[in-house]
Amino acid sequence: MLASDGKGLDGLISRVKKTEGRVAGLPRPRGQALVQSVEELLREEGIQLPRTAAARLLEQGNGDLLFLREEVRKIAAYAGEETPSPTVVTAIGYTGGEESIYPFLDAFGGRNLANALAALERLYVDPNRLFPALLHHITRLTEVRILRDDGFSPRRIAAVLETPEWLVRRLVTQAKNYTQKELTAALSLGIELDRGIKRGGVRPADAVLKLVLAATSRPRR
Repeated sequence: MLASDGKGLDGLISRVKKTEGRVAGLPRPRGQALVQSVEELLREEGIQLPRTAAARLLEQGNGDLLFLREEVRKIAAYAGEETPSPTVVTAIGYTGGEESIYPFLDAFGGRNLANALAALERLYVDPNRLFPALLHHITRLTEVRILRDDGFSPRRIAAVLETPEWLVRRLVTQAKNYTQKELTAALSLGIELDRGIKRGGVRPADAVLKLVLAATSRPRR
């Protein structure tokens, strides 16, 4: 099951629906409503973020206001009187100051198994948080690949997905490393593993590794 708010994604939803069978509408803060909510959280903590740092925070939060609230509190405690930079936001997000999750996601998007495994070894992230982040990244890559195959420009994709255009361009580059069929297969496997985790039959750490190995392996010629 793929969750979506359905806005402007009729073609995308219909294609994923053929693969997964069900699409559920789950409303969550998006676009300007999400930005305003985060701005309010920042004001409560007395924080002013540069635009690039705020964009990185929104990217990490994935629309989860409870998560964003905790991240804002961590940033406030870490930064003190200084203005937090994008580097600070990235370092604090997910990893509490350890290795960032983004080199791992970028290596996955680049279909570089060796780099992805090396990044995993450096990460000190709870697998219960890492697996959803990976599954979200695969979902975004799938959305971007489908829309690009339908002739959407990066600017138009950014508008449809309500995502910064600079991030969409990075996702477009990564999505080119996979076919649409490969990404939907990875998404299907991720959903299956997610169900296994929730039922207690699969460890999150094992699910991450299995998904990385299955998705990044290239077909034999």
